[in-house]
Amino acid sequence: MPTTTLNIPVLVRPYEREGKSEYFVRPLFMEHPVSTHRRYAKAVTALKAEMKRRFTGFVLSRNSMDNLFWCKFSPEVSLRHFDLEFSIGTNFIKGRFHVAVFRHQNLKIGLLPNFSNFMFIVPKGKQGGDDLRGGALKAIQKLTKQLKRNAGDNFNAETLYSNKKEFLTNVKLEINIKESNFEFENEGRRDFFALFQQEVFFDGGEEIEKVSQELTGRFPDELSRAYYQDELAGQLYHLIFKKENMPLVLVGKEGTGRHTLIEEVIYRYMDRAEGKEEIWKRHYFWFINPNRIIAGMSIVGHWEKRFEAILEYVMKPMARPGFPDKILIDKPVALLRIGKSASGSLTLSKVLKPYLEKRLLQLVLLATPQEWKIIQESDRGFSDLFQVIRMAEPDVPTSLKIVLENRRKLEVEHECNITIPAISQLFTIQRNFLKNKALPGSIMRLLTQLATKYSGKKIDAPEVREEFKAFSGLEEKIFDEQIKLEKEEVEEMLSQELVGQPNAVKVLANSIHLIKAKLTDRSKPMASFLFIGPTGVGKTHAAKLLSKSLLGNERKLIRFDMNEYIDAGAVHRLIGDINNPEGQLTGKVRYQPFGVVLLDEIEKAHPKIHDLLLQVLDDARLTDSLGRTVDFSNTVIIMTSNLGAREAANQLGFKSGGRDDSAVYRKAVENFFRPELVNRIEQITVFKPLNFEQIQRIAQLQIKELLRRDGFVRRTTIVNVSPEALSWVAKRGFDARMGGRALKRQIEKDLTLLSAKQLIKTTSDTPVILDISFKDGRLTPNISPLEFCEPIGKNWLPELPDEENIGYFFYRLLKKIQRIERRTKRFEQESEDGLIDPSNWQYFSFKDRISQLKEDINLKQLETRQRQKTLSPVIPFRLKRVFLDWATSKGRKEILRDKFFQTEALLELREEYRHGSPQFSSAQTDYLSSYIDVAFLEIMMNGFLSGFTQKLTMNFKSRVTHSGDGEVAWLIGKYTEVFEKMDISYQVDKEKQAIELEGYNLQKLLAGEVGYHLFYVAQNIPVPISLSITKEGEQPDFKAFKAIRVYDGRETLTDLRTGYSNAMNLTADELKLLLYGGL
Repeated sequence: MPTTTLNIPVLVRPYEREGKSEYFVRPLFMEHPVSTHRRYAKAVTALKAEMKRRFTGFVLSRNSMDNLFWCKFSPEVSLRHFDLEFSIGTNFIKGRFHVAVFRHQNLKIGLLPNFSNFMFIVPKGKQGGDDLRGGALKAIQKLTKQLKRNAGDNFNAETLYSNKKEFLTNVKLEINIKESNFEFENEGRRDFFALFQQEVFFDGGEEIEKVSQELTGRFPDELSRAYYQDELAGQLYHLIFKKENMPLVLVGKEGTGRHTLIEEVIYRYMDRAEGKEEIWKRHYFWFINPNRIIAGMSIVGHWEKRFEAILEYVMKPMARPGFPDKILIDKPVALLRIGKSASGSLTLSKVLKPYLEKRLLQLVLLATPQEWKIIQESDRGFSDLFQVIRMAEPDVPTSLKIVLENRRKLEVEHECNITIPAISQLFTIQRNFLKNKALPGSIMRLLTQLATKYSGKKIDAPEVREEFKAFSGLEEKIFDEQIKLEKEEVEEMLSQELVGQPNAVKVLANSIHLIKAKLTDRSKPMASFLFIGPTGVGKTHAAKLLSKSLLGNERKLIRFDMNEYIDAGAVHRLIGDINNPEGQLTGKVRYQPFGVVLLDEIEKAHPKIHDLLLQVLDDARLTDSLGRTVDFSNTVIIMTSNLGAREAANQLGFKSGGRDDSAVYRKAVENFFRPELVNRIEQITVFKPLNFEQIQRIAQLQIKELLRRDGFVRRTTIVNVSPEALSWVAKRGFDARMGGRALKRQIEKDLTLLSAKQLIKTTSDTPVILDISFKDGRLTPNISPLEFCEPIGKNWLPELPDEENIGYFFYRLLKKIQRIERRTKRFEQESEDGLIDPSNWQYFSFKDRISQLKEDINLKQLETRQRQKTLSPVIPFRLKRVFLDWATSKGRKEILRDKFFQTEALLELREEYRHGSPQFSSAQTDYLSSYIDVAFLEIMMNGFLSGFTQKLTMNFKSRVTHSGDGEVAWLIGKYTEVFEKMDISYQVDKEKQAIELEGYNLQKLLAGEVGYHLFYVAQNIPVPISLSITKEGEQPDFKAFKAIRVYDGRETLTDLRTGYSNAMNLTADELKLLLYGGL
């Protein structure tokens, strides 16, 4: 294939975008292609790459020659600029215009880059010289007039102006072109069999561009630099470019910098050749992907011819005689595999061998020690042809220097700031979690990702931890040393989910803390367990829990059912073979190196798999069929087995409480597995059979899982199963031999099926509460709709002051409380004999409350009058209106339902609150707090004048059995804070989940709080907490209330009457404002 050199004139235009400099680059004589980048060198390199792509597979013909000729057109060009002024109709044009000037066939020609490359012949001036300015002005006026006519009102002259920093440069590159046949050469046999009799011809120059990257063309900015490797780089340079076609293999661990070292050698070669030699007097370096060589070659013999054509071109590239190209191949094990088929054993390595034996071409391989070992064992004759260069992993100090050098390069390239604490955090992570990965590659991989992600920003230790969390999947609490993890907290969490297995809970908790403390043996997996016991007792669930604790999601568990791997060929399915090199086990762990690997029912696996586990448990590594070492040091290996369950049942019986059957299970394990495997397992944990009480607890957990199903979530259904119904189902599902699995089947049969029959009777857009109780020996369902309270509109708040008139508002408030005080005194005078019972402490407490409020308001009023503030400013209310406008519209009910029964909508509501504008100033908050206190005092005044106090009880009850206790406790705590501030006497009954109150007219004061409080915690379905108020001696009636408030996890709460949201940690004064809205 002929080769030609292009020397393309290029226009470079610097400009500002979003406060940052960028470069716009395009060929001068063509409007396309264009490239932009913040760095000039990157923009030019991108343009060269795009031009190279445009001419990949280019065939020279009459129809395509124009494209080539315009790129070959390279006269001497200069760029002139003129400041011009002229009028086009009502538009006055004043700006700078650039003109590119060159000579062609004794004519001086001007080119206007901003006017679609319009060219004009430069006219002569009055003095006989060239009038470039006059010619440019005439052409620009004419073109501008046409553009204005076409654009109309959208015409903008500023787009035609030039940047004074624009300049011209030249870009050189070499391309391959293919000549098309003449018409008489295209004539050939036209019969059907001619298609099969034609010999296929491959052009080596064209094919090599399809299957490889040309590394020398990436000089200088796209090539990586190898720091502190001068000696090895010099040795490689001599062997590659000075010694005659010596086949080389660079052997080193993945991450030691093999690719970077090769690119450093290429950089040094190009740096010496640049400017000293013609472009056709250079060696090119091709990075070939072996898999691409056979891509699309479906006919026998085609890939061999294609590969041979490529090799012939490499040895004798057209237009560069005496300068053969070089080949670089990574992962060379593929050379022994690719090409082999059922009809032949020819491979790429066998095709290469004669060329290498005769030293006809230069081939460089990059291999890991394991890959090179496989090549030596598979084809010794092929491997002996290569000179082996070993690349050792640099020590930590040298790696630190390399990382710091690359840090500077990344900061310039991505305009970011990488701090020293970020580098320190990377090395800490590498030391604790990536120790089996070679330096500096393990750190540079993360650092490059960070620089790309946080381009233009600062990268500190928190950003490193966030990126490592995304990279590894580990929970931040596991690897962040600043987050404490209490052992009791972990055990409590595990014991709630893993019922009836205290030993297993302790083992898992200890494992989590060892991983957290970085005290695990880095030469082995983080932990290895064998869980043994009868079926259905939680062995698999324990593995899911550990995955959830470490990775945040039980779905990340890597699970293999060993009953699928019972044959001898199962080993190859796990680690791969020559035909399917990506093993199921090695592939999953290679792509998810941090995780929990579950080998379920390990005793059913083939004995060869047990032998395979010896290497994993001992060295935390496994080599796949391609020679790639898969690291297991960041995994937890869990095996489960039912070995010994039958013997334990026969010996002890399932109801022999108090007896330990661990010895039976251990003996069964030791009798079945080889001692080498048993000795490598860190912990063998026996799971005990479950009793009825534990089955009931598991039933509660499975009911919670049931509520997360899409059918309940989408139908906005809250399911409540009474304790009696749950106990009845648990009894029917209790089977000591089957454990929790029998219970799960019974729940599906009794509860899920019953719920489905009831829900299909309702419309899917109606939120309901489905109560399932146990009456007359059967389950009884009851559906009640969940309604929302009506919004009260916008005018429920009093008139609010501003900073200027707040004194007058406090003055009016003071007058109001003085009237309350006068009514109190008049009541005392009208009482019989003017005497009040001294034991009536409520009476005197109420009077003290009046006096205290009067004193506080008087002080605030005096402060505003004197214009001096002796007290600290009041923190403004955080309440913000989030949905009042649409809550009063026609579609209110539908919007409410969508808002409060969809996770995405709740998140939207949370964001509305977060970004909403503050509603109350400090002065308004100060006034409003006092105003509400006085308003409550007026309500209580009516009861005071009657002379009788009320004894009420606030009753709280979760509408979902075994849920909501924490939410009830939270509500009680918030209400008691309000009662403290209002001097209302109360007493909390924790057992009954109630608050007993005594005071004046409390029924009216608190009536607005009666209803449902909907709590969203970790589920998509809310937990409704009913709040009712009863008088002394009455029984609470938890009837179908309306929802008054929604609590979104730990983020926000939203009051449905007022339309206001607030942070969950609301103050007593903020809750008082919502109480006032309920009046």
